[in-house]
Amino acid sequence: VDMLDAGGSGIFATTKSIDAAMANVDVHVRIRNDGTKTQAVNAVVRLIDAGGKTVATATRRIPLRADSASESVETLSVATPHLWNGVADPYLHRLVVEIATPSGAVLDRVEQAFGIREMRADPARGFLLNGKPLRLHGVGYHQDREGKGWATAPADIEQDFAIMREMGVNSIRLTHYQHGQVIHDLADRYGMVLWDEIPLVSRWTWGDDAVATAGLRDDARQQLRELIRQNGNHASVFNWGIANEVDFGKSLPAFITTSKDTPAPDPLPLLRELNALAKSEDPSRATALATCCEGRLLGSADIPITAEAADLGGANRYFGWYYGQPGDLGKHLDSLRALRPNQPVSVTEYGAGGATTIHTDNPLGGKVDQRGRNQPEEYESYIHETAWATLSAKPYLWGTWLWNSFDFATTVRREGDAIDINTKGLVTYDRKIRKDAYYFYKANWTATPTVHVAGRRYVDRAYPAADVRVYSNAPRTDLLVNDRVVGTLSACPQMICAWSNVALAAGANRVVARGVFPTGAVDDAIEWRVAPEAARSVRIDS
Repeated sequence: VDMLDAGGSGIFATTKSIDAAMANVDVHVRIRNDGTKTQAVNAVVRLIDAGGKTVATATRRIPLRADSASESVETLSVATPHLWNGVADPYLHRLVVEIATPSGAVLDRVEQAFGIREMRADPARGFLLNGKPLRLHGVGYHQDREGKGWATAPADIEQDFAIMREMGVNSIRLTHYQHGQVIHDLADRYGMVLWDEIPLVSRWTWGDDAVATAGLRDDARQQLRELIRQNGNHASVFNWGIANEVDFGKSLPAFITTSKDTPAPDPLPLLRELNALAKSEDPSRATALATCCEGRLLGSADIPITAEAADLGGANRYFGWYYGQPGDLGKHLDSLRALRPNQPVSVTEYGAGGATTIHTDNPLGGKVDQRGRNQPEEYESYIHETAWATLSAKPYLWGTWLWNSFDFATTVRREGDAIDINTKGLVTYDRKIRKDAYYFYKANWTATPTVHVAGRRYVDRAYPAADVRVYSNAPRTDLLVNDRVVGTLSACPQMICAWSNVALAAGANRVVARGVFPTGAVDDAIEWRVAPEAARSVRIDS
């Protein structure tokens, strides 16, 4: 099997058709003869089910000229196929390709996992897996972590995957570069749907260049080809992302490269070239890109409209954080859909910073600082609560990915309680703290009994009363303070159970949320403290 395959295996398999009776899988096999003589070989392609039974096979005799390569395409027909069906049933076959002599001696063998499935996105119905709608909800993922940076081991990726999976994600956007085989293999095994992309991000020209240099174009093409050939056999991969936020134009000074009187660079020629390359490499998958700025969200400067350069639209939108109000999100998404009614649209980033050591009694009580210190954890939760209320009510969205699964390193930020850290993650950079918003999604996205009192790190309270929010997916949730029942709520909207103006005593207060499930009660207990001076204080219009 040809190893000169841009890092791929020399095999590329695609599910061409599926119905209840039969699935047809095309397998492209690249074969190379490095010898000095012409040689005839047999290419034997088999698909083996999880029980070890061969469910389809094909054999072809191929004459190979000396020092040359050839490609053969075999079709495997699988009767009554067992499909790969996401987290509900991530069933995997084994795809085995053997190159043998006419007498049967095996010269080379490649074996990979393969899932039979059909994926597509519809402008009205959203994402469809094997013909049935599936709401994709997930996270963007950066793989670096404290103490290791990018020098992560497979065990680190496995831990990250387990944390995301526990939260209930069914899709991961692998941002903003190609990720390794470990997370692709895990996604195949556990049924996650992946968005793969290359690192064509934000600033992509130099000086007053209006278009990409030849070197950048070659680099982007190479990385896209490698991405596709190395990951094309993963059942979990739905689409190829060709760019992220290359539509800033001149709207954000940090990403302006051209001089004052020079037009902003035009990314469309490069994007169209990459889109065509992806289609030629893998016609079976959709292309996608993520935009930042359509609608002049960051000012009055003209920006290029890039969404039309790919099959699928993705919108990175930060209403209530970098601009606008949280309630603006829904209207904006509807406007994007109206502009391109035939293009499926998704939300590829949304969120806010959240510092685990900075807190507030009222997320709307003061101005947050998107690029500075004042980033209370409670405001991050507020943004996610309001955003999810909007996103979950729009069935036309083919996917939503919050930003970000984990805090990650940068070199340009001094925000919240950290330096050179982007604090938009739902889990801290060292993986030790799962922020409140993590449990908001766990309560909404899983059936795992979940009860979580928000504001647990705001221990020393400023007031002798508090609004208590509990993320609970229990049919009934009780709140107790110092062993006294404050109240009981049932079927809380968005899994948010809220009690207003709950009295706290001077000193230590034991706060317990008790979710009553059919399987029994689940408690979450925390302690809040009220200092004597805070208990005695009186504030008017404070």
